[in-house]
Amino acid sequence: KSEEKKPSDIFSAFELEQIKKQGHEWGFGETLMKTCPYDPDFEVKERRFPKTFSFSESVPSEFLNDYQFQVYAGFIMYATMVLAGLGMEYLVWQIMLKGEWNEGKEYKWRVAQFVFPILGATTIGLANT
Repeated sequence: KSEEKKPSDIFSAFELEQIKKQGHEWGFGETLMKTCPYDPDFEVKERRFPKTFSFSESVPSEFLNDYQFQVYAGFIMYATMVLAGLGMEYLVWQIMLKGEWNEGKEYKWRVAQFVFPILGATTIGLANT
């Protein structure tokens, strides 16, 4: 167990001296421990989802707390991926129905068939969270 080991069991004398020297430079005491000013009576206004950052009051997303912003960003990503995937499928089908099919368009069709399931899986994953 770590409680039975001493620092000299893990580090060499040189390493212990360097650790101690660096600790003193960083403001640690002789025991290499630093106290933290903690006020147990400090109250947080919104404990569950606090708003941590604010840059502007003119952007609508500034009124969202962290959880609401994550939902908002997830929805935007979800909608973007669904529309991108369906848009790729639509464009390829339009080319195919017009009869303008060639070797280059075959490659684009394969790319669309590769990317669409990835986008679909991502959108379903985002919808479930």
